[in-house]
Amino acid sequence: MGYTSGHTCMFSLEMKQTPENVRKVLDIAGWTYEEAAKETGIIPAHIRDAMFGSGILWDSEWARLLDKAGRRAFDWGCDE
Repeated sequence: MGYTSGHTCMFSLEMKQTPENVRKVLDIAGWTYEEAAKETGIIPAHIRDAMFGSGILWDSEWARLLDKAGRRAFDWGCDE
C-alpha cells in the first residue's frame, strides 16, 4: 500500500509539544528529523531542537508535523 495522503491524521492536533512527543511522532511515522523536515518543509534545525528540548516548533510547524506524520503513520509499513 505505501504512503498515501488520503488518510486522516492519527494524532490529535491538540497534542502537547514536548521533546518526548516530538520524538514519538517521528518514531511512529518512521522518520528521522531530516526526513520529517523534507516532507513538511520545516527547517531541520527547528525539528532537531524541539526533539532535544533546546527549542520549540512554532504552532503552525507543530500542527503541520502532526498532520503529515499522522497521515504517514497511518499506513507506514503496510506493504511489508
